[in-house]
Amino acid sequence: MVSNLDGPPIIAAEVEYALKKMKSGKAPGFDNISTKIIKVIEFIFRETSKYHGLNIGSREFNNIRYADDTVLLTENAEDLQLLAEAVNKHSNDAGLEMNVKKTKTVVITEFPPKVTSIKIKGESIEQVSSFKYLGQEVNDSNNLDD
Repeated sequence: MVSNLDGPPIIAAEVEYALKKMKSGKAPGFDNISTKIIKVIEFIFRETSKYHGLNIGSREFNNIRYADDTVLLTENAEDLQLLAEAVNKHSNDAGLEMNVKKTKTVVITEFPPKVTSIKIKGESIEQVSSFKYLGQEVNDSNNLDD
C-alpha cells in the first residue's frame, strides 16, 4: 500500500516512468493464477472504487493491479485505513483473505515520512521505506532511480 502524506501529488509522468522502468512485463512469481481469481479481484476493486485515492492527471486511482499484485493508493492515512478495511471486507465476502504479514505501507513524501498506524483485523501493517512492485523499487522519497 502506498500513501502520499504531506507531499506533492504523484504526476502521470512519474507513473509512466515507473511503468517503463519495470524489468519485465509480468508479475514475479507463479503465473498459474486462475481466471476466476482474477474476476473476483476485479469485483473486489469495483466494489471499492468509491474510496478516495490519488489524483493522477485528471483521474483518481485508489489502486494499481497486475494479476494478483496490488498497490493501494491514497492521499492520507485515514483514507488508506478505510480503503484497506473495504478491500479486506470484500475479499472476505468473496472467500479470500488478505495476508496481513505480506502487506506493507510506504509513505511517499519529500519530507521525513510520518509513521502511520494502519490496521487490518486488529493487526498493525508494517511501514517500510521501500518495496518492489513488478521488479521496480518504490521508496518513501519517490526516487525512481536504480
